[in-house]
Amino acid sequence: MKMEINEMKVKILGIVGSPRKGFNTEVMVKEALKGAQSVGSVETELYSLAGRKISPCNSCFECFKEKKCIISDDFQDFASKYVEADGLIIGSPVYHSSVTAQLKAALDRLGNMLCVKYDMQIPRLCKAGGAVVQGLSRRGGQEYVVSFIINHFLLMKNVPVAPDLSLSESPGASGQSPQLEVPSIMKDEQALKTAFNLGKRVAEMAKILQAGRLALRDKLPKEYFPPKTLL
Repeated sequence: MKMEINEMKVKILGIVGSPRKGFNTEVMVKEALKGAQSVGSVETELYSLAGRKISPCNSCFECFKEKKCIISDDFQDFASKYVEADGLIIGSPVYHSSVTAQLKAALDRLGNMLCVKYDMQIPRLCKAGGAVVQGLSRRGGQEYVVSFIINHFLLMKNVPVAPDLSLSESPGASGQSPQLEVPSIMKDEQALKTAFNLGKRVAEMAKILQAGRLALRDKLPKEYFPPKTLL
């Protein structure tokens, strides 16, 4: 008997790239995780970079020898959570028309680490992914952040997911949060509604991808089935 999609269990990781804990980006990512949970048989986890130490890549090339990043900080925990997840919701405020330095450092080292671990060939991770962003004004650079996160998904051989077109013209969930009001994103009802919808779609796509890989296990190359551990 084939397993129904609502019975298939997946894990969705919500990554908050903001250096501020409990602020606007976290509110949006939490709303997206609520949307993921609404699908059923979905485990969710919120992972905030706020307060964590993740240094930038220093281009030491030691990872080529050790097959892992030798910088000892919170990156190892972040990378393990990322690899274990079936779906990803990555959120960031707009910083200088891009993501935060904390998130950029984490993703830089993740890409490098996976490249060297798999001999410069990142496996076909096929995780469903959604982008969440908020900025000071309605057109405050959110499109650049969404583009960066989607490009990250593509580089890591994941599958970007967009919210329904009736809710957003953007391929991500975008919101406006005036700087002096915290958490002002709560006033942007459309942003929260879109984030919820995006999270739901990410969970649905994660289940579709998992079901497809299981159904075609004997016909797909091993690159579609990388271990969900970094060990």
